[in-house]
Amino acid sequence: MSQSYPPQYKPMPPITLRYNLLTDLETALRAHGITDIIAYLSKYGVRRGIAMFFGVDGIFGEDGSPARKYETVGGKTTSTIALSEPFISWVWICSYFLLVQRQQALNTTPVRSPLSPRALNTAAELKDYGETLFHNRVEWPAALPSPENVIDELRDIIEQSNALYLAAMQFILLHELGHAVLGHVAAQGPLNIEQEKEADDYAIDIWQSLAATATSGRQLHTLQQGACIAFLALVFIPAAMAPSSSYPPIEQRLDKLMHVFELVDNSIIWYMAAQCLQYWCAHKFQNTLEADPNVGTARDYYNAVQSHLSELVA
Repeated sequence: MSQSYPPQYKPMPPITLRYNLLTDLETALRAHGITDIIAYLSKYGVRRGIAMFFGVDGIFGEDGSPARKYETVGGKTTSTIALSEPFISWVWICSYFLLVQRQQALNTTPVRSPLSPRALNTAAELKDYGETLFHNRVEWPAALPSPENVIDELRDIIEQSNALYLAAMQFILLHELGHAVLGHVAAQGPLNIEQEKEADDYAIDIWQSLAATATSGRQLHTLQQGACIAFLALVFIPAAMAPSSSYPPIEQRLDKLMHVFELVDNSIIWYMAAQCLQYWCAHKFQNTLEADPNVGTARDYYNAVQSHLSELVA
């Protein structure tokens, strides 16, 4: 795919992990029993590979969020999964931010060293920076952690963030591939809510096959958190809060996924999702839910937030 990059172009740090994206996507397909991946993609007119583009208008600009680019040669249309650098950067930032917030809420940490003030400060600074990417491509601050800037004090958090980011992107790419496999041709007009639900179902179906291959509880937990972050990353984006005829409500998409996980009642993933949905509730509906995460189980907390959202939507 031809790219249009300005002079003195400097890639955004998550580009460092770009080669993992295609490998992880194909790993998921193989887990689902798709062994001849080239033939599978060719059958649905999808080029093997993932394109990256500059994204000058940010996440939701003209060339923003995950999309497929179309090319017609000799009457045959093929599509390529393409990702903007601001979008993948925002997903990495959310992975880091939500990991740090989760550990702060737990008042404990599975990483080798406790959370430091620097970890908390950089999480907030990264989120502030990430919000500038919603409408513009802004260079990553050199002092902040990233897949390229592995600060020794934050090494464990950065490495875990990389793993969560890759798991989130794996789910996102499965969703985008689902559109192609299911014959959703965005080049012929905007997609609709039913098509987005179908692409979610496609991604969830293959994700379940992938999860069944997990060789440890930690690996499964990373896959679950990553898939969750694929939706939670949207919760903070103002444009995602606007009524849409193209996308189902995020809380509904997330809820379907959460119940696929078969989580224990006190899984931290319930808590992480509930915290983000409380933010969604406050900013989309200007309605603050006073739900106490310390009353009942983490699942109870999540269900209370979802129930409140349902009342607001009704």
